Amino acid sequence: MSGASTGLRPGRRRFRARAGIAAAAVLVAVGVTLLVRQPWQPVTHLPAQACWGVLDADDLRPLAGGGNGTLTAATTTPTLQPGQSAGGAGYHCELAWHGGSAPTYLGNGPTIALHTESQLTQARALDASRGAVRPLSFGSGNTAWQAAEGYSLDLAIPCGFRDPYTGQSATGYARISIDAAGNPSFPPAPPPAEVRQADARIVLKLAKAFAQQYPCTGVTLPTDPPPVPAITGS
Repeated sequence: MSGASTGLRPGRRRFRARAGIAAAAVLVAVGVTLLVRQPWQPVTHLPAQACWGVLDADDLRPLAGGGNGTLTAATTTPTLQPGQSAGGAGYHCELAWHGGSAPTYLGNGPTIALHTESQLTQARALDASRGAVRPLSFGSGNTAWQAAEGYSLDLAIPCGFRDPYTGQSATGYARISIDAAGNPSFPPAPPPAEVRQADARIVLKLAKAFAQQYPCTGVTLPTDPPPVPAITGS
């Protein structure tokens, strides 16, 4: 005697098998879609190039902090060459966030200013008067420090320039600065290591570009930035 009948005709069994395979395929497709991107996951849009073409998306990604929105960059001068900044205002690359809450450590973007030695000393003293300051090593002949207040990082490279106020040639520094707080009066918690190192990489890349384009002669800079430890307190 043959085995018990399933009660289904062969054609119907094949139909149900195909339907089961199709349903499984749909579930797999949905699963893959969910793995690629959940609708509630944040999406960050970053510029491919920013800040006079010196920085790229990888440089800016740590500052965006995985936020849901778009980061844009706009410079106050078209190039890093002399005569671009009116009245000695310096060179600024403004970073702006569009959509959702602004990332905690985005800040206002990097700035480059030309200082005499006394002006640079005053700038560092001002940071020290507001809170803790720690020197950083970016190679011989360069001056660098990080400040706890609002968290900022500064790198100054030797550079000769023409004083915009007196018209006289001056020997001093090009100071590249970046901060992690849009309003230093309300600083966030100290930034994580990823953000600190991103800031150091940004000022180093801009220093190299400025030294070449302005130009500043005799500048020697390292290939990579130094480790930047956390800094807190007054």
